[in-house]
Amino acid sequence: MKKHWPFLLLVLLHLFFLFNLQFTAWPEMVSYPYLVTHGFKIYSDFIHPYPPVLTFLLAAVFKSFGFSLINLKLVSWILICLNDLLIYLIVSKLTKNKIQAMLAVLLYILTQPFLEGNMLWFDMAIVTPVLAGILFLLKKENLRNLALSGLFFALAVFIKQTAALLVVVAFIYLLVKSKKLKSIFVFLTPGLILGLVFLSYLLSTQQFQDFFNWNLVYPFTYWNKFPDYVQMGITKFQFLVVALLTTPLVLLIFKNLKTLTREGVFMLMLLLMALVMIYPRFSFFHFQLALALITITFAYLTTSIRYKYYLYTIYIVIILVSIVRLGIDRTWGLQARFWTTTDLKLAYDIKQISNNKSIYLLGPSSSLYVYSDLLPPKPWTDNFGWYLELPNVQEEIIAGWENDPAEYVFWQQPQLGNWYDLATYQPRQITDWIKTNYTNIGNLDENIQIWKIKN
Repeated sequence: MKKHWPFLLLVLLHLFFLFNLQFTAWPEMVSYPYLVTHGFKIYSDFIHPYPPVLTFLLAAVFKSFGFSLINLKLVSWILICLNDLLIYLIVSKLTKNKIQAMLAVLLYILTQPFLEGNMLWFDMAIVTPVLAGILFLLKKENLRNLALSGLFFALAVFIKQTAALLVVVAFIYLLVKSKKLKSIFVFLTPGLILGLVFLSYLLSTQQFQDFFNWNLVYPFTYWNKFPDYVQMGITKFQFLVVALLTTPLVLLIFKNLKTLTREGVFMLMLLLMALVMIYPRFSFFHFQLALALITITFAYLTTSIRYKYYLYTIYIVIILVSIVRLGIDRTWGLQARFWTTTDLKLAYDIKQISNNKSIYLLGPSSSLYVYSDLLPPKPWTDNFGWYLELPNVQEEIIAGWENDPAEYVFWQQPQLGNWYDLATYQPRQITDWIKTNYTNIGNLDENIQIWKIKN
């Protein structure tokens, strides 16, 4: 235990930052599992544009321990601390240098929580299985390590479908490294088994078409055409941070170009794919996998540099006076986003007004279903234009509501802006149906109207 205390201190430092920086409780991280635990089928009863693993995992956690902010935080922080361990093990494997492994973890700790990393989201959740898959692929080639690597990469794909790009890179690396069909077969087998199990689930619950449409067809065809769905523009601050994190890597790549090993090329290709996976919406929480891979790749590329520890010192000081300082100034000690006392008060008022009847939230955060312990009608959708402006989607939702409509609708009035903006968008057919079938009985607050179904 004594020889591990420096690493444990780093993990405690990471937890200290996570505990004190603002946590983002994305509504989908509670509303999706909440619906699953209340009998909603994950694809046919509500729009779920991701594979099921993260939502099912959270549903199991919340069903066992309750829907609470601390439980969401604990799941998030456990995954993040596992990332610390995996980065340490991967860098130790690549560099054979424990000090460099510790420094790589320190770089991760000084960037990850300050760059929108104190949260749980699909892009965040894939980091842990991807790192685990990398670690076992770098280990001695045997059936156990190959199978575990394939399993973790498959889990990443079943959390977010774009992780399939990483599987392609891993497959090519293994093809070059091993050149044995048996090794490739063992690596791919866990994913094939998971795929068959999931396919059986979809077919038995008659959800294959819904999954196929919302996870593959619509994201790669219709959504990119929706105004403002693609948001790859970055602010000056974001540009400076990305430049700070990637410029040293570019310089080191050129310096090591002639001496790159197979493992080095593998890490660079994974990093490239992680950067591609940020598309179509740039934000630092989509950057989290790339961030973990940057810390690993930086450690690998500095292995042969004589004055690498001076380089680390300069890099860490620059990060401390820029990213860390600004992160502390902006979010230290703030309430969790989307889980504030205001949100809980709003949910309490909704529950009192609705008298435990079903509700539909047109505009307000979907996490209010969880906080009020109320359910929407089936099928349910969040108020996103790229969902609802697809052909026949609003008609299908209304058709489902005809037999079992919500008793109350809480309708947040749109802000000024483009018709497609998140706070402005109003689905015309759904709003027309509400106006026809419901009566406006007052306001919940200055922005939210209360509509009750007509007798």
